[in-house]
Amino acid sequence: MSHSLQSAERESRWLTIMGFLAIFGVVVLWVTMSEVSETFTRSRYNKPGFSVWISHIGLTVLIPIVALSCDFKKQGVLGLYRDNFGPLKRQIWLFLVVALIYFACMYTWIVAFGFTSCSSSSAVYQTAGGFTLLFSVPLLGEQIHCRKMAAVGVTIIGVSLVVWPLLVDDTKAQGPNPALGDWLTLLSAAFCGLYNVAYKILTCKEEFKYGPHHPEATLPLGASVIRTLLCLGGLGLAFIPVCVVLVVFHFTGIETFELPMTREDIMPMVVNSAIMPFYDFCFAMALQLNTPMIASFAMSFVVPTTFCADWVIHGMPIPLEAVFGAVIVAVGLAMMEASYGSDKHTDDKVAPLLPESDAGVQA
Repeated sequence: MSHSLQSAERESRWLTIMGFLAIFGVVVLWVTMSEVSETFTRSRYNKPGFSVWISHIGLTVLIPIVALSCDFKKQGVLGLYRDNFGPLKRQIWLFLVVALIYFACMYTWIVAFGFTSCSSSSAVYQTAGGFTLLFSVPLLGEQIHCRKMAAVGVTIIGVSLVVWPLLVDDTKAQGPNPALGDWLTLLSAAFCGLYNVAYKILTCKEEFKYGPHHPEATLPLGASVIRTLLCLGGLGLAFIPVCVVLVVFHFTGIETFELPMTREDIMPMVVNSAIMPFYDFCFAMALQLNTPMIASFAMSFVVPTTFCADWVIHGMPIPLEAVFGAVIVAVGLAMMEASYGSDKHTDDKVAPLLPESDAGVQA
């Protein structure tokens, strides 16, 4: 029994490491997409809604890929979803809700780049961790205690130091309307916090809600990858009816429909569409293998990564505050990771959105 527990704990630590590696992938891809999106919104072809929609419906190809790699002949594709996520009727509306939340998050994020700079937007976007905490308490039953709040406090101090150079450097806060851009980014961060929690509800049954922090509730890495790919495929399928939003945008004048015609218009969309599936996969794995709070606060490493990119590409110095802030964020995340060990009866936590009748569905 003791040997089994030790093996489970080793597996838990390994999955935690893999979760942070997924976060590292998210950070690198986020910085890349930020630069591309900033160029995209300043170009003649500025259709962020269509860009987000077209780059996500391609995720549907993951469904046949996963189905072919699994033994689905006995249960079918619908059986795979039923076995991994529970009753199909419940999953359909959850997929649609999560797709709408994610569309709103990405749409407002890209639109914000048309009014403010990439660095200013990156600074404001770090509030997503606070919104994730705000939504995690009522929807995931996140336990609040002294150790966890101390970890959150340390992480926020680190995030503040990380973004400080962006806030004091006026040369990086240029844009047609920086105030509007920052408010749109704040709205995007709120949607991101809600998406983090909603995705966790969508992908994880009650016994898996807190990922690797409890060895008895941990999915093997291979199963986590399969579940993530299935979920992203379902999310891509749910994005198809989101085109209704684009129709509304067109007739209300918010965003009139127009296909890109020139190479300069097409290339940014192609690049972002190529990066987006990898970003979605890394972010989904980060949420699958971590709690939404850890995944969200870890995104603050985006800012020092941007500084490192500027140093490598443009020879710009890395602010000392960002270095200290990144170290403090790492300490805060380690404290947050350890704080989950003190949570009691976490295997009894059930999100209010989950019907009791679904609790007994086995993965």
